[in-house]
Amino acid sequence: MDLSLAYLQKSPTAAALLQQAAAANPQINFVTDGIDSTSYNRLTNQQGPVSWDRTAAQAVKQLDGKVGVQSAALGLFHEILHVIDPNKFAGTEDFALQGEAKVAQELGEPIRFDYTGLLIREQNPTEHTAGGKWVEMESDGRLSVGGSFDGTVPFGGAPTGLAGGSSISYGPGYPGYGYSGGSSGGGGGGGGYYPYGDPL
Repeated sequence: MDLSLAYLQKSPTAAALLQQAAAANPQINFVTDGIDSTSYNRLTNQQGPVSWDRTAAQAVKQLDGKVGVQSAALGLFHEILHVIDPNKFAGTEDFALQGEAKVAQELGEPIRFDYTGLLIREQNPTEHTAGGKWVEMESDGRLSVGGSFDGTVPFGGAPTGLAGGSSISYGPGYPGYGYSGGSSGGGGGGGGYYPYGDPL
């Protein structure tokens, strides 16, 4: 998890929000089922644990209709945002999706168009696509750029030459949980368009 947190700290937005989340001291359970989640008991308004699979990158449809891959680290950040969401017991995704979009932009990761994706197994939790290439952060903090990724086809294959030895396997697709959008939103204040409203 240290690599994922170090990677996320490269985003000013993520660094600030992770510091806020640390005060809440969320419990994080490591899972291997490919499904990240945050549980709540809405009857008692009690926060449950965050479940995170460090190998669960996610292929997503981007704003331009192309496919990109978000890192498992970004998935962890999305779930941690639920911990500090001021409306967390309302059961919405807006706060987490807004924060995720802003941090994805700052880290150069794809911004997803809707709340669906396909599980992509990666050994390095920071591996993602950017500019048609596979990118990951190494343990020494440097970014390693690997082979090409064709976002115009359903899913491109991961390179075999990255230092982390990443590989791709097509796991079960996320069902989307019946959610296909967020608040109707406008522009991102000069920083770009966010499909879920203005970023944090």
